[in-house]
Amino acid sequence: MHKNCRLAAFLMLVAIAQPAAASPAGLDDFQQQAAEILEANRIPGAGIALVKNGDVLWAGGIGYADLAANHHVLGDTRFRIGSITKIFTALAVLQLVEDGKLALDQPVRDVAPEVPVNNPFETTDPVRVAHLLEHTAGFDDMHFRNMNTDAPLPDSLRDIVQGLEHELDVRWRPGVMHSYSNPGYAVVAYLVEKVSGMPFHRYVDEHLLAPLGMQNARWNADESIAQGYTMSGDGRREVKPRAIHLYPAGQLAASSRDLAHVLQLLLQRGEMNNQRIASDDLIERMETPVTTRAARNGLMHGYGLGNHVITRDGFPLHGHSGGLDGFISELAYSPEHGFGYVVLLNRVDARALHALGELAVAYLANDIASPEAGDLDDNGVTLPLGITGCYRMMNSRNEVLRGLEWLVQVSCINVDDGRAVLRHPVLPQITVLDPVRANLLRESGDAWPSAVFMNDGESPDALEWAGIYFERSNRLFVTLPLVLAMLALLLMFSAFLFFPVWLVRWWRGRLHGAPAIATRVWPLVASALFVLTVIWSLQLELSLLDSVNAITAGIFIGGVAFVVFSFFALYRVLRTWNAGIHPAAKWHSLLVASACALVALYLLYWKLVPLRLWTW
Repeated sequence: MHKNCRLAAFLMLVAIAQPAAASPAGLDDFQQQAAEILEANRIPGAGIALVKNGDVLWAGGIGYADLAANHHVLGDTRFRIGSITKIFTALAVLQLVEDGKLALDQPVRDVAPEVPVNNPFETTDPVRVAHLLEHTAGFDDMHFRNMNTDAPLPDSLRDIVQGLEHELDVRWRPGVMHSYSNPGYAVVAYLVEKVSGMPFHRYVDEHLLAPLGMQNARWNADESIAQGYTMSGDGRREVKPRAIHLYPAGQLAASSRDLAHVLQLLLQRGEMNNQRIASDDLIERMETPVTTRAARNGLMHGYGLGNHVITRDGFPLHGHSGGLDGFISELAYSPEHGFGYVVLLNRVDARALHALGELAVAYLANDIASPEAGDLDDNGVTLPLGITGCYRMMNSRNEVLRGLEWLVQVSCINVDDGRAVLRHPVLPQITVLDPVRANLLRESGDAWPSAVFMNDGESPDALEWAGIYFERSNRLFVTLPLVLAMLALLLMFSAFLFFPVWLVRWWRGRLHGAPAIATRVWPLVASALFVLTVIWSLQLELSLLDSVNAITAGIFIGGVAFVVFSFFALYRVLRTWNAGIHPAAKWHSLLVASACALVALYLLYWKLVPLRLWTW
């Protein structure tokens, strides 16, 4: 459900820095190393399952499910699994596809015309069932007011889906690019409900959870699950579980033992307990992206039907991750090598999750050689012609953040010694891409293609890498807005550097009687309001987004105050331009006030001010 913000992920620019996992000598050694990772990262507890060659090697727990109650994590301890729930939603659809009641290429409007999809491309490119499952319909992600609910589990999703009219606006032609959208999973679950004649949660209970033997899995976010935590100062603050409004996208709670059965199902290609839950062909389709432009150009390192690819310890793995307030999880498996793992944590820490995944693969694949970099490259392959140039990200997940992503999610490619060097115009180098075959590329050090350059006749040329869809853009158009933004921020910051000088001079009486003292002060006030609003924004948590509280109200008030004081500061500077102010102070005040006004105009244009998060 919760994903790391795409903007933050891009700005990190590098993989999560963790030491390479040493292959554990045995299960005891694995458990010891896992406990050390938890302790080093201050994670209370973890549920872990390890599966290989059809057998559950271990499904248990390490650490604490509840610190206050001194309850340890056991194999049956339920964690909130977030978006791993999407695997079950996709499997439910695939069962109905196999029964002939749905088709992946079926237009949504043909099945449920009452769903409020606003698609300006409907005549030529309708939203299809597969688009919903692959996040390629072009929908926005769920708006904050639709994140949580206090209502009980509904017997019908119809009212929920019909309340998503803003999220279901199609922002670009369906089937071009992937953009993660939880509302699409609410819609596809409603289709399951409509064609099966059963409430979605009951269909999943009867057709998936029961046959899989998932005895501990529950839809309700009640007090019987492990306690989730978030860091607060030097301690751990408990997170109160809240139900998800779009529950088919991420509401399930399950134990490591429950999810071990899911691993067995996927590794055994749809069969579990001697019964066929889904066909081999449909499981393979589940793991295969089809509907994106990148997939049509050969990139399989992407998102299929509730199933995406990650790399751990050199192996490409299928599966899904999940995250909610207080919980983060990962289910991953290799059908080629017959192993998989589940990691469930009761505090959100992507570094620890990554490290535990690396450790699990090091243990499970200790007798399997992973491909080395270059093993899969075609002989004599070279970089695609025309790849050099600058690009801008186009597949914003949250429309509310599109203004920020438009500015910073840019990159330029230069060729150095036959390799594509991906650089940010002002930040450090992002990565280096080596050619694999045709227009596919891989990150240096990896064996598997993870990027594709697309010059397939569709316009414009594009590059997909790390789930980000970049379209070619003019170098000046990419660089100039970023340089202007950085210059504006530097000028605003300079107001704080000059403030001590003015304060000392005022204290010594050297500014007494100086004209228009306020002209020096107002640009500083506007700059300070901007900084305070940004700092306030960094205190946001998922649970706060859908309500009026100190943080969301502070962001709203701070943003509006910044805009008002920015324009007022510029007005005051211009009004007192000929008042006899010292030229250095006058010009510096003008530059700072102009910078504040420029930033204010940008925020207004992208509707980042006024920002009432609780109504979005």
